[in-house]
Amino acid sequence: MKQYALAVTLALIALPAAAETRCGWFTNPTPANVFLDDAHGGWTLSAQGRGGVPGFDDAWAAEGSPVDWVQMSPAGYGYGCACVEGDFGPVGSQEVLEVRRYWHRPLAACAEDPALEERDLVPMWQGE
Repeated sequence: MKQYALAVTLALIALPAAAETRCGWFTNPTPANVFLDDAHGGWTLSAQGRGGVPGFDDAWAAEGSPVDWVQMSPAGYGYGCACVEGDFGPVGSQEVLEVRRYWHRPLAACAEDPALEERDLVPMWQGE
């Protein structure tokens, strides 16, 4: 019986964690700092000096630039609406363990979500 219990335990440990999908405001305010704010709080995808979460840089590069983007500086930093599929730490930890997939959403998807904090959709920087 102990061997059976041990075998089941080892099998469960070996199973990959079920990926979660989190959608919300995707913010890139400064170089290498990237966050996702969903209904459960903020999640750090990349931090200057630490780099990106495993899988994030590739997932972000594969998706390309968003069409809907609120530009906050001449360098292009700002925010949009996106989803991230991956492995996350507990709510409140801001920890993202791995990103498997990233994709853009229209700004309206986040703006109309009552669970998300309201944001100003008018760029602070309009360009010239």
